[in-house]
Amino acid sequence: MSNNDYETLTYKLRFKRACKIAVITLLITTVVLAPALWVWNQSIQQRQALREAKNVLLNMELLALEYYGFNTPIIDKGRESGMSEEAEAAVRSYSGADGDISLISWNTKKNCVTTMNYQKGKFLVQYRYEESDDSYTWDIYWNIRQYDNQK
Repeated sequence: MSNNDYETLTYKLRFKRACKIAVITLLITTVVLAPALWVWNQSIQQRQALREAKNVLLNMELLALEYYGFNTPIIDKGRESGMSEEAEAAVRSYSGADGDISLISWNTKKNCVTTMNYQKGKFLVQYRYEESDDSYTWDIYWNIRQYDNQK
């Protein structure tokens, strides 16, 4: 075996080893980065849904003041959203929210939202106001499956 053949063989072995190391490194990086990027994306969507829900709540309460001044109810229990059509359109327009808004309950004494749900994508944001200790709670749920209502 000549010296040139030996160098060519060594070069080929080194090249194969370098390729194997590169492929293994790429696979390990992909296995680690893919879930990390997915979790990061989910947290961004979760924060966006919470921000939109807070905007909806703020706009609802500001609009309630206007409706109170005109002696017009903001609540319409016959609708799925729990608000009158004009109020819902105004809240969506001012808040920029494109998710599903559900006004569950309203405190008529304080003229404020007691319970509200906001759903955007797979995230359900729930707001609850406790009058007894004058505190509020925001809960965020991640829906794995969404079942349609059978009518």
